Amino acid sequence: MNRRFAAAALAAAALVSATVAGAIEPDRSQWPVGVGLPAVEADGTRTFSIDPGDEVRFLPGVARPGDVIVCEGKGVVTVGPRGTEVADPAGVTMSNDREGRAVVTCEADAA
Repeated sequence: MNRRFAAAALAAAALVSATVAGAIEPDRSQWPVGVGLPAVEADGTRTFSIDPGDEVRFLPGVARPGDVIVCEGKGVVTVGPRGTEVADPAGVTMSNDREGRAVVTCEADAA
């Protein structure tokens, strides 16, 4: 009976762990390749980080107006309303089409 109890206890612990992890872990599927999990600010805006040389495409509504995108060592852009473009003279550009798809380009470092 001790083995059954131990097995049941381990199964219950695994179920609880999976449930908690699922509640805490954000849905990674919405973040484009090349973008890690964003830092979330107190006001709900998010800060994404990309690398020089990257062009990142966000699905509609993923990068929201007010979110910040940092190109490491280059510059920063703030996502604007749908249908706008934003550029940082250091080499970061962001365009947000009318459907909410955002494309962010970070110029490569000079070789």
